[in-house]
Amino acid sequence: MPIEDLNLRDRIVYLGRIDLFQGLAVSELLAVATVTEERSYPAGAVVMESCETCAGLHLIVEGEVMAERRMEGSDCPTLKVARFGPGESFGELALFGEMPGGVQVKALTDVSLLILDKREFDAVVREYPEIALRVCRRLSQRIRMLLDRIQECEACRCRLEEAVNAPLLTTLTDGAGA
Repeated sequence: MPIEDLNLRDRIVYLGRIDLFQGLAVSELLAVATVTEERSYPAGAVVMESCETCAGLHLIVEGEVMAERRMEGSDCPTLKVARFGPGESFGELALFGEMPGGVQVKALTDVSLLILDKREFDAVVREYPEIALRVCRRLSQRIRMLLDRIQECEACRCRLEEAVNAPLLTTLTDGAGA
């Protein structure tokens, strides 16, 4: 369904189906639905650039985006952080402070979003604190996921080091015995 066709009732139903808000009371979903803003971006467009364009929580209605982080001083110019699709969200950090620098989110396809602005979020959670707890739980899940990825990367780095060093050590030890 095109984002422009989402009336208030459709927004409530949509919000109630996504993982972040499942199980919230209708009054809580209504509070969020009434303050979200609809935005659409064509494929290839920059949806968010660190704190400059991050208004808050972005809920994907349709399409896919890729979050990347610029890696200054690295051989790899960007690190693909995550890919998000319908029913997923990004930009949660902006609800609690500024986004870290160097993060960019691009539309991989045409994308339709509902955006919950930080000021609106602050107002809604004063009345419905359960919403803030949900977002905090999501942030905790993301932190655990990133820690797992760091651990995987470190294990890969160690295996790569071993693979590179093993032939070198063999060559050095073979040469020492000659």
